[in-house]
Amino acid sequence: MNEHAQVILARPTGSRNVGAVCRAMKSMGMRNLIIIPPERSDYCERVPPACDTTAETLRNTVFDRGAVEMVAVHSADVYAECRFAASLEEAVSGSTAVVGFTRRSGRFRHTNRFTPRILAGHFASMRGGTVSLVFGNERSGLSTEELAVCSMCCEIPSAPDQGSLNLSHAVQIACYEFFQAGVGDSPTETVALERVDEIASYLYELLEDIGALELSVPEETRMYLRSVLSRSLLNDYEATKLHKMLRKLRHMKIREAGS
Repeated sequence: MNEHAQVILARPTGSRNVGAVCRAMKSMGMRNLIIIPPERSDYCERVPPACDTTAETLRNTVFDRGAVEMVAVHSADVYAECRFAASLEEAVSGSTAVVGFTRRSGRFRHTNRFTPRILAGHFASMRGGTVSLVFGNERSGLSTEELAVCSMCCEIPSAPDQGSLNLSHAVQIACYEFFQAGVGDSPTETVALERVDEIASYLYELLEDIGALELSVPEETRMYLRSVLSRSLLNDYEATKLHKMLRKLRHMKIREAGS
């Protein structure tokens, strides 16, 4: 089983779709599933937020458990063991990289996009970290705010006259590519995304100090730096060395300004 990737469903509303996702995951050697519950289930039943109740209660009230298990077919254990999170930020905590799947474009929706095959090949050199694969609601997909949490973006190629895939089909394609690429079998130990975020923030501040960001849009630049660094799959030695070099550059700039 692949322990280096996890599937995150943001606000799914279909019990049968959730069951199909479980089957798609397990058939490709994945079983780590996190669900961010919708405000209403597919039966229009109001449910409490994930932080206010137990996972077992959510399993039995947010979705029709019988419908989930009927479609899961020998994969009901994935749903029985899945975790619930109150927010996407909570769900991706500790991840090495966070990949948002979307076909919608926009100014703040990642201009650099990859296919599942390219991403899987890239992450094949990773070991010890966790890649979060994030899928949005069946009807509206990932919001711009949810996509901003992701460090990179993936778009599944499809025919122009039917660009939208069923949720479980999209998960199946992503899991298949990761399964084929052997993600997690490499000896490279990668750092968590929180560490990458620290370096990206420090680099942004350094660029701001030297006046390199005068004509840039802050959020676009932050997204760009975060995406590039997260794709580097930095190990602990590399992350530490890069951070030290950036600190030295900043101190040099401060000394120069004071002289």
